[in-house]
Amino acid sequence: MPPKRALIIDDGATSAALSGCRALAADGWKIGIGSPDRSTLTRSSRFVDRWHRVPSPEVDLDGFLGAVVSACADGSYELVFGTSDAQVLTLSRYRDHFGALVPYAGHDIVERSFDKLEIVRAAQRVGLRAPRTEEATPASLGSFLFPAVVKSKLQWPGSSGGQSQRLHTAVASDRYEAAALVTGVRAGGGDPLLQERVVGGLMAVGVVTDPQGRILGILQQRSPYIYPMDVGSSARAISVPVDTDLADRIEKLLLDLGWIGMVQIQFLRSSEDEEPHLIDLNGRFYGSMPLSAAAGCNLAATWAASASGRPTEPLPDAVTGTRFQSLESDLRRAFEVRNRGLIRDVLDCLRFAPGAVHCHWSNRDPLPGIRFVLRLLGRGFRKIFGSWLPRSSTS
Repeated sequence: MPPKRALIIDDGATSAALSGCRALAADGWKIGIGSPDRSTLTRSSRFVDRWHRVPSPEVDLDGFLGAVVSACADGSYELVFGTSDAQVLTLSRYRDHFGALVPYAGHDIVERSFDKLEIVRAAQRVGLRAPRTEEATPASLGSFLFPAVVKSKLQWPGSSGGQSQRLHTAVASDRYEAAALVTGVRAGGGDPLLQERVVGGLMAVGVVTDPQGRILGILQQRSPYIYPMDVGSSARAISVPVDTDLADRIEKLLLDLGWIGMVQIQFLRSSEDEEPHLIDLNGRFYGSMPLSAAAGCNLAATWAASASGRPTEPLPDAVTGTRFQSLESDLRRAFEVRNRGLIRDVLDCLRFAPGAVHCHWSNRDPLPGIRFVLRLLGRGFRKIFGSWLPRSSTS
């Protein structure tokens, strides 16, 4: 029987491609990596079979499409995955070009599911609580309570035609700061939104569904620390028991959207007694994904098996208490926040690390982690001693 082969497009900006590579390899997939250059950490994984040069769609859309077509032909890949919104939206829109399956429902469903305003509306239709979210207009800027969150309807709006930059989410302290952020989103080609700021702890539910929309696996996690502090992702995460009522409403949400495959849905919750607010949907590989495999609930591998038509059985319940850490993010948080003092906070990060699953480090696949540490040390060296180093002269 021919080997299972999947191509993962890696922009090098996050650990999502590395997490996806390891998760699929655990189920016997041969992995190809496509990235703009050879410096990506994922390329050094022992599980990577081939590397292909693939430019970013934000920089060179035609080059991206041509490179993915060539990679899929050269590597005989069954599936192709993106690890950023730009990649997923582009792969989805041009899926008929590649000769490999882009494992999503129709493009209209993908684009609607990535739309931050439509997600809020869909959540409200199925009884999930979501923060007030409106299109940013002079009227809404005048009536909104601040601080508030400014974001784009699509994180990468270039999928609808032209090219544009990735648009980041930010917190505005007042309407003047919001107006400046809104102008920036529009300048980047996006449609700006204002969203009520919810203060609370981050929790998330990872789900994988079959082509009929039935849930094959689910994992719920809470994040005691995030980074950056206002609009960041998990610096730490811990698997917790699944809230069955919440899971039922999430299943209804995905059916409402028409979603197929893996997704992580993020919530903010101010207390254990309060209904969580849905704030985002990640329809791709995501940063804390190693937690699901470590908890015995490999969502990504089940997604790949289901998408490629292989027999799939419902996953077992995730092991609660499994821990994830992005050590770099956790240390950055400790240096910035210093809740109990810098030394105590740094030691707490280091105490949490043993026994946790990590973004970059894996005992079974150590080279990406070693390269990552060397890269961090190099940055630190340049930051500390850069002003002392001789500068090259120019003529």
